[in-house]
Amino acid sequence: MKILGDPDGPDQRRAKAVGILANPKAAQALVAKTEAARKAQIDAAAARRAGDPATAEQIEQGIDRRPCVFSSATLYYHLTKQQIDALLNGEPHAGAGVLRVEEIGPLIADQVREWLQHANVTVTPVLDVAAMPAVDRYEVPPRMSEAIGQEKPADHHPYATSLSRHQDNDHTKPYVPIDLGGPPGQTDRAKIGKLTRRHHRIKTFAGWTVTQPKSGVWLWRTPHRHYYLVDQTGTTALGKL
Repeated sequence: MKILGDPDGPDQRRAKAVGILANPKAAQALVAKTEAARKAQIDAAAARRAGDPATAEQIEQGIDRRPCVFSSATLYYHLTKQQIDALLNGEPHAGAGVLRVEEIGPLIADQVREWLQHANVTVTPVLDVAAMPAVDRYEVPPRMSEAIGQEKPADHHPYATSLSRHQDNDHTKPYVPIDLGGPPGQTDRAKIGKLTRRHHRIKTFAGWTVTQPKSGVWLWRTPHRHYYLVDQTGTTALGKL
């Protein structure tokens, strides 16, 4: 850290190092950056000894001395209302309740609490997916979009595999403006799914049609009348009907 230009004293650097070591990826990045800086310093010293101060100066200016910083991340964990009530009421052994942490798996609540025992935490409101109200506008509100992504994260086009958080929110049934006779509550999480931009355009412009018998289930028809059922188990080809 000193090689990279950290201005703090040894004790402060040691304290920071403990936090960096808790993140193996950040520690590896710091070591790699330090080794590159050390090699550049050796090359610059060799250039000075060889009587080439211009090259030495150029090498030193190219050293990356930016301090090691942690990027922000969002931690999603899923729990029931009963678990929330038990934690808030301080019930015995409530911290031993099992939560599901996205991309990690099941953990006990106390483990999540350990992760969040520092000052760099922003707490956002709980997403109560079942209680998400419908709205009377085409645009999907950010919290509804987040709820849809939590409930149905996968691209629902036949055989699609994307789980990206940057997919489009697709109204299964095309939106009709209210002033043109459209019904209220068309933008409803139960009637919307995620599609990549390419699949969204295929649905809109390439002659594919889709219906949604219930939330999380889509029935697709290709321009050649081949049908596909997409649900939580994947894609089932139904043939030409």
